[in-house]
Amino acid sequence: MDSLKFILLSAIFMAMAFSCKEAGPPDDDGSTPDGCPVTYVRLPSVPVYSGDRVCVIGTGFSSDASYYLESTAAPDNTEILTDVTVTPSGIEFTARVTAGEYMLVVEQDGRWELGTITVKMREIEAVISSVPEYCLPGGSFTVSGTGFSSSSVMVLEDPETGLRTALATESGTGKLTASVPQDAPRGKSTLILLQDGAEMIISDRFFITTEKKLAGMKYTLTAGTSEGPVWEISVTRNGNGDITGCEPYSLVINENGDSGTGLDFIASDEDKANGYSDFTLAVDAVSEHVVSASFGTGETDPDTGKDILKTFTWDYSGDYLSYIVTPKNTGRIAVTDEGNISLEDFWVDCSYGDLSLVNNPFAADFTLSVLATNDLILQAAIMFGLTGTASDMLPDSLSSAPVSYTFDEEGYVTGASYKDPLDSYDVILEYVYR
Repeated sequence: MDSLKFILLSAIFMAMAFSCKEAGPPDDDGSTPDGCPVTYVRLPSVPVYSGDRVCVIGTGFSSDASYYLESTAAPDNTEILTDVTVTPSGIEFTARVTAGEYMLVVEQDGRWELGTITVKMREIEAVISSVPEYCLPGGSFTVSGTGFSSSSVMVLEDPETGLRTALATESGTGKLTASVPQDAPRGKSTLILLQDGAEMIISDRFFITTEKKLAGMKYTLTAGTSEGPVWEISVTRNGNGDITGCEPYSLVINENGDSGTGLDFIASDEDKANGYSDFTLAVDAVSEHVVSASFGTGETDPDTGKDILKTFTWDYSGDYLSYIVTPKNTGRIAVTDEGNISLEDFWVDCSYGDLSLVNNPFAADFTLSVLATNDLILQAAIMFGLTGTASDMLPDSLSSAPVSYTFDEEGYVTGASYKDPLDSYDVILEYVYR
């Protein structure tokens, strides 16, 4: 009889050890704080996975109590446990939280902190090969890769609030396609893959956005309390979004067939007195990039008495502008391995240390805009969207001087304040989109 009793007790203890195999040792005195109705609590001593059932050993747990997981890093981040099962040997619940350390809290004849649990996320064995930068509201997009399953779902997470929007997702061979609701949150989101109880970040800079075009740029320069010059350029567009006019210039568009387009910018005598001058941009028909700029160099035609225009080639590396010649700027423009534009050849140190400073993919290139602070030719090229791929990120400082930005609800940079690193002016740059 004693042998049978020993075998039964051994089986019971083995079953408890199996069901709660992650339980760790109790406190030194095998108890909880004085007055706590729950005693002899044993929490998992090794990390548990998000979405798993967690077993906590202890006595005195009540089915009428309230249970919480409270983040130790951010106490306001508290998860109410709604599926707690109370057993004679403790409680079980599902850890539906993100990775981190959490305090298990029970409200039962008071509020009691029972100890911490570390939660990890299961890793997804998917390999992502391509992700788009954006999707239009009401549209769809495709992520390519391997290792997807029928349970794969993509969600958008607001990087500020953590709120998530699940997307209707279809899996196919080597791809996932998601539909974006028309009323999906605009702007930059984190794109996350949920699969088989685990999750992984696909992109931390995915935009839900409409396509707006640049309609105006205005530079206001000041030096201390003294007002400096104001440079402003704007365009008018037709119903198709094509540019039909430009202020303060008179614009003449010369269509040259397969060879591209010539854009003549003609300043009035009054504007010339304020620093504006005539110039021409030649635009390639295929790349739609400025391939050369023509402008006066101060030499006069003896027959006409007008400035002689000379033509200078602009170069590109891949799709990035790599070399320009204007009256204000001449030099090479480098691009880092991360796709950020560097202006070292112009004695401007662009720092990209703040990874959250990402511009809408349709927005103006701010880094080139800095170079164009008092360069009307480069301003016009940026205004018309003819300078190639924009810098991947926004610099957080220019030659150690910080830059501050404003954005609209879709993540377009609408303004920036900075110290011009070349002329030491304080600059306020404003963008207008339509």
